[in-house]
Amino acid sequence: MKRFGLGLLISVSVLTVWAGRQNALAAAHPGEATPIESAPPVTRAEAHAAFERIVSVTSEVTGLSIASPGLLATPGSAIATREEIVLELTRILHAARPAFKLSPRPVEFDASVLQMKDPEARRRLEALVEYGFVAPVAPLATGPGEGISPGEFGDALGIFLARLSEATHRPTREYSPYLWPAN
Repeated sequence: MKRFGLGLLISVSVLTVWAGRQNALAAAHPGEATPIESAPPVTRAEAHAAFERIVSVTSEVTGLSIASPGLLATPGSAIATREEIVLELTRILHAARPAFKLSPRPVEFDASVLQMKDPEARRRLEALVEYGFVAPVAPLATGPGEGISPGEFGDALGIFLARLSEATHRPTREYSPYLWPAN
């Protein structure tokens, strides 16, 4: 379970946000299809629910006690800003750091394309991008708006969790073909 826990979490988190959003859109517009591109930004309540699941599974998989997300705890339909999402991802990353088995290799990127108003959030975003926990040209890092869509949020969580699972698990020959001996 521990080996596949974070991979499963990625799927569950994305589906939770997506399903909740689809149910809300269907109730608001019965009989109409809403394209993902026109979906409103992720709310604080939706982000909080996704981060609750991430914290729960990350704590279970790593064996560490990680506090619940407090930054996005304010319920309601207010938009979860990109800065808040970056700060929450950083908090989870720092809490999971003692479970790291490998140090992620730095990724080259152009810091001038990152768009973040708050200097502290920008510094943390640069660190997340540098070590591959956030894609360097994704909407979370370079988006012009305050928030991101549910699909973009799901992509950001997926990339973050994939890199986190990579850092917290030592590769084995059983599951890593690149470690298999040459024939």
